[in-house]
Amino acid sequence: MGLMRGAIEFGQREHIQGATTSKDMWDRLRTIHVIQRQGINVHYYYQELYTKKWDKHTTMSDHIGSFLQLHHCITESGQKLEDIHIIHAILLSLPRSGIWDVVKQNLLDKGSRLTLNAVTAELLSVSDRIKRERQLDESEKKQKADQLALLAKSSSNTDNPGKSKNIKKEKFKPK
Repeated sequence: MGLMRGAIEFGQREHIQGATTSKDMWDRLRTIHVIQRQGINVHYYYQELYTKKWDKHTTMSDHIGSFLQLHHCITESGQKLEDIHIIHAILLSLPRSGIWDVVKQNLLDKGSRLTLNAVTAELLSVSDRIKRERQLDESEKKQKADQLALLAKSSSNTDNPGKSKNIKKEKFKPK
């Protein structure tokens, strides 16, 4: 008990007055630092849950994982949080664009059959499809650019030799 008294701050001593055992002292300090902090922290977990937005630099699996981590933190603090709240928070975090609006509408049309597993599976599927389409578009653009570069190079090779000969002939003409 003496070691614990020596290690705590002066302002905390009022909370452990009257403690008769080191376990009692430890339990009181735990209540102050852990349990009361969880109540404060849960507020910020809820804030992050409902304000979090997905950015394109984060993978969809990491984004969903961050919501599941928040769900875990909230339930560990003693709060009850149903999956439907996580589902809505995830859907609210998605960008407002054509494809994501269609995905949200399709998921929300399921109503009571909407589950967290179904939502995460659908979002991961759509995200992968979008990523593949982007990669295909980029490779097609690269192929077209390469083809244009080859055409430009071949046309410049056929044009330059004749021009350079004419230029050489003009240089050596006597004046």
